[in-house]
Amino acid sequence: MTDTLRVPPHSTEAEQSVLGGLMLAPERLTDIAGWLSESDFYRRDHALIYRAICELAETNQPCDAVTMGEWFEAQGIAELVGGSSYILELANNTPSAANIVAYADIVREKSALRTIIDVTTETAGAAFVARGQTSKDLAAEAVQRLMQVSGSTRLRGARSMADIGKSWFAGLQQRMQQGGIPGIPTPWGALNAATGGLQRDQLIILAGRPGSGKTAAEMCAVTAAALAPNAKGNHLVFSLEMSAEQLYSRAACALTGVNSRFMREPDEADDVAWSKISTAVAQLRDARIIVDDTPGITIDQLKLRARREHMRSPLAAIWIDHLHIMGRPGKTKESTEYGDITRELKGLAKSLGIPVNLLCQLSRKVEERANKRPIMSDLRESGAIEQDADVILFLYRDDYYVQQGIPRNGYQDVVEIIISKGRDIETGTVYALWNGACTRIEDMEHQPGPWIAPVDGQKSGSGIRKRQYRAGGE
Repeated sequence: MTDTLRVPPHSTEAEQSVLGGLMLAPERLTDIAGWLSESDFYRRDHALIYRAICELAETNQPCDAVTMGEWFEAQGIAELVGGSSYILELANNTPSAANIVAYADIVREKSALRTIIDVTTETAGAAFVARGQTSKDLAAEAVQRLMQVSGSTRLRGARSMADIGKSWFAGLQQRMQQGGIPGIPTPWGALNAATGGLQRDQLIILAGRPGSGKTAAEMCAVTAAALAPNAKGNHLVFSLEMSAEQLYSRAACALTGVNSRFMREPDEADDVAWSKISTAVAQLRDARIIVDDTPGITIDQLKLRARREHMRSPLAAIWIDHLHIMGRPGKTKESTEYGDITRELKGLAKSLGIPVNLLCQLSRKVEERANKRPIMSDLRESGAIEQDADVILFLYRDDYYVQQGIPRNGYQDVVEIIISKGRDIETGTVYALWNGACTRIEDMEHQPGPWIAPVDGQKSGSGIRKRQYRAGGE
């Protein structure tokens, strides 16, 4: 049985239309030159013609049959493109350059498909030989190469304010028509009103002392976002501390309000709880949530797995619990290591166009003050985190300290969500309800007071702002 020779993916017509369009309207080169390269053309003669157009454009020379013919003669490769006759034919057979970007997209897509074929073929060959390389090495190298073609086809470079304004205004109109908030909503209306939800491209820090409710907040937010009626994309959760089963239990508690003690010691006679749990299991079965509970995962491994999942099915958001137990590459200073991690996560958020939510621990310095509400300097190795984060949220529960014998100076059964940093948003405090029985943070429709800007050494109530934020917005 003989193998059928298969021709790699390509579109001769699209390649011809791009080249002919550039000859008719050389100024359109700026629309595609930043993301379409010579190597994207399947036919060798087309790749050479595109090179000629680019080089002639750099010297402000026309891209017609005459100048291009001379360019090929000077290079001694005129015979490779069929002479001036074929170049002239390209221009004559292209009616307009109006759709040149769409044609270039086709050329780039076919090029990406050929790259995938090359990478997988080479990987298969290497797997047969495997000289000194493990299966993990081969897989990591293959995924890394594949990720270079898995992102957006069109890589945008510098753009004019007029171009930026068009897309910005279109987004503004779309948000007006749709209503609601521009980002992924959280379960807490006051936080949504203050921040606009979890915004794409942002690195969002959620920090607090151990036991303050960080993981509970994360799972409440993940389940609410993944089960929303208009939810789009998967939510990828990296749990470095808890097992996947423990997170599932938290999610079930968040959905049902069933006491967490029942999760540990289920009572066969409690029909109401079992009914709620059955409903939660059915809901979570369809939830777009993926959990990776690999302990000690490094930033390189995390990025690789996140991009791999994004290739399989687009992600809506990434959640990481938490920064300070991630595997570190072994630099000499913790601040350098954490700075590398947060910088890489910020880059990951931008490259995938989604929010990356990172949980962080606070240092013990907060315990040394009378007012134990967190401030920026309480972040462990805070300099790099402050610099890279777009939004920084602190969780504070007065109940947490009352249990330690410290007098109450805030609200009972309340979680203070302190917004310490935010791009284009005010800093301050919003409130939610703490349900300790089922480790759930619930929405508080009527906020107990105006926003508070927490300042070290000052009591709650300093920096009062006049405007109050209630659930749902105004």
